[in-house]
Amino acid sequence: MIPLEFRDAQDKEDPNHGRHLRFLYDLLRERLDQASVNITHVKMPSYEDHVLFVEGQSGYEAHFVIVNEGDPTQMFATLYVTDRCEIGITVARSHQDKGYGRWILETFLSEFPGTYYANINPENFKSQKLFGSLGFKPLQYTYKLEGKTDVAAD
Repeated sequence: MIPLEFRDAQDKEDPNHGRHLRFLYDLLRERLDQASVNITHVKMPSYEDHVLFVEGQSGYEAHFVIVNEGDPTQMFATLYVTDRCEIGITVARSHQDKGYGRWILETFLSEFPGTYYANINPENFKSQKLFGSLGFKPLQYTYKLEGKTDVAAD
């Protein structure tokens, strides 16, 4: 396996920051093509909206791009942690099923032990198996109701 390292996706001083933003955008596009993986996005944002989101991520404690330690222009995955201790990971399709997801999670959890929550699509059996094998336990079911979102105030 290629030696990997974590890079802060919000670090504008990183010489590869622009590449990180583009990589995260391309990963989001991949996720939107996989209904069994994606539960948080229903449509692709513009690149400009994506950049504004990543660079101003309120609610995120950390957002990392996982890169090749020997060549940081090669990016493989992303990992984020929200201020509510929700953890998520996305591995580029070209690097899935090679052990990177496990390595990334094990590395992060060993360096930053704590209580974390993972929201996983009920059809994403690979993620369920991975997180379960690392000690995560099912906690709840999340339901979605599509419809009008405006709530009239009295």
